[in-house]
Amino acid sequence: MMNRFLLLLVVFAPLACSSPTPNPDALTGIRSQDRVIVAPLNLALRMPAEVDGMEEPVWHALLDHFETRGRAVQRIEAADARSLWHSVVSEMGESRELAGATSNFARQLAAHSEFDLLVMPAVVMRRAALRGHHAYWDGVRRRVRVDGAWDGPIDEIGGPGDLTYVRGLNGQLAGASLYVAVLTPDGRSVYQGLGGLDLLQEAKQARHAKRGVWRVVLREAPFATPRHLQEGIGLALERELPRTARAW
Repeated sequence: MMNRFLLLLVVFAPLACSSPTPNPDALTGIRSQDRVIVAPLNLALRMPAEVDGMEEPVWHALLDHFETRGRAVQRIEAADARSLWHSVVSEMGESRELAGATSNFARQLAAHSEFDLLVMPAVVMRRAALRGHHAYWDGVRRRVRVDGAWDGPIDEIGGPGDLTYVRGLNGQLAGASLYVAVLTPDGRSVYQGLGGLDLLQEAKQARHAKRGVWRVVLREAPFATPRHLQEGIGLALERELPRTARAW
């Protein structure tokens, strides 16, 4: 067990801007005086392979979300957080399960650091329902990127393997969401939220194929639109899980 943990204090001051000031009390019920620690992304959940190594914009957008609300948060140094997490999981042995592990992690962390709330965020893959030119999941709507000459409606999808016959997309694509769990120092779960970030797939016209035949492929930079990230993070942090989640 580690004797200490490096906590990076990030103090954020409200930014002067022309947009309305966000309501600070909307953020997961966190009071202005609460001492908040944010764990590294996907400490407890495996990062989806489709976005592994691409998650940095999500992390910075998450910190920006706190910043624009003038909150002071602490970040656990990633190596220390992983060391404590692996220690907690090892101690649980075969009886380990996610809820118990995160609860034990919060209690162990409280033995080394003073805090009121622990925020544990994770990027997760979700199913996005396709209707028209858009995909819908976890409280957000995103326009489906279609690379090619097709200019018709997008409301039906079908075909063998990875070939897609597009007359509109009526099916599913992979989307990324931010899942957030908030725990107290005694390991009690007080909040869970989920908000859609961006689509992980797009449709590209298949080579040497007739018009209207497409392949669904992974996007090269799925987290390149800051407003999409801020919208999804806001949903994850400000709306309870049942209000945004489907098929979790």
